[in-house]
Amino acid sequence: MIAVSTGAIFARLADAPALVIAAYRVGLAAMILTPLALWKVRREIYHLSRNDIILSIISGMFLALHFASWISSLNYTSVANSVVLVNTNPIWVALMTPVITGERINRTSLFSIAISVVGVGIIGAGDIVTGNAALWGDFLALIGSVVFWFA
Repeated sequence: MIAVSTGAIFARLADAPALVIAAYRVGLAAMILTPLALWKVRREIYHLSRNDIILSIISGMFLALHFASWISSLNYTSVANSVVLVNTNPIWVALMTPVITGERINRTSLFSIAISVVGVGIIGAGDIVTGNAALWGDFLALIGSVVFWFA
């Protein structure tokens, strides 16, 4: 929890291009988790189907897009705006659920989404004063949120 909560701050403080920071973040996690996964669930890994492997690769590509766009957003907008916007993925899940599963969104969820959209609008409006760079950062953070849904 601490690592996830402070990730944006450390990414902002790092003196490296956004894609390098993203690669380090994922690479270090892979170095830690791969031996543990091989130790704990080796049999399941070796029995993955071809389709499972393809879906994992596609998911990894979307995760890479998530990190690339989100960490890039930190070069343009504030850490607070970036983190709030990249964590709007529950909105995208709620909006895509009816399309994928056919389930309806209840009134409470719709109301919550509306409040969230107003909040995103307020963040964007505040960045209009700051300039186009901040809006670009906000947009990149939103892209990071949307593509995370596919990961």
